[in-house]
Amino acid sequence: MKRPFRLTHAFFPTACVLVACGDFDRANIITIAFAGVVNAEPPMIGVSMRKQAHSYALMNRFGEFTVNIPHDRMLREVDVCGVVSGGDTDKFDYARLTKKASDKVKPPLIEEAIVNLECLLRHTLELGSHTLFVGEVVQVHMDERVTDARGRVTLNKAKPIVYCPVVHEYRALGKKLGTYGFSEGKLED
Repeated sequence: MKRPFRLTHAFFPTACVLVACGDFDRANIITIAFAGVVNAEPPMIGVSMRKQAHSYALMNRFGEFTVNIPHDRMLREVDVCGVVSGGDTDKFDYARLTKKASDKVKPPLIEEAIVNLECLLRHTLELGSHTLFVGEVVQVHMDERVTDARGRVTLNKAKPIVYCPVVHEYRALGKKLGTYGFSEGKLED
């Protein structure tokens, strides 16, 4: 039986990413659990953050950012970048993460991440508690250790982190259940 629940964003799990913004020398990292794909052609990623975040001003000022997908062995770094303020702390140094120059945008990539997306800010939407920043992906970098022979990501190798906002937990992805189109659009009788 279902019962009414308090009004919340009861959507889980969500992607857990590290967003770098600013320029290379003064870059900040923010952990974002409100992130996802918002368009295919051109490829676009949306990330939402509160105005109080140090990264909020950097996103608006520079108009570029990187989305860095961490793996399960980066959990401590992911959490640190979400709870320590970049206003008075160099999070790259504090979290012992490596800056790598991007090809097409000013903010750096995070070398330890399994996938890095370079983005140009295309849209900003004030939503209430958060602001949605939509970035067009202009370059993708993928760690070849997490891809198969055809260059596709193998989730069992990548081991990305997800976040469950309702219960405030980080989780790993579970077992594979199927592939897109496996049902051929039909339900069995």
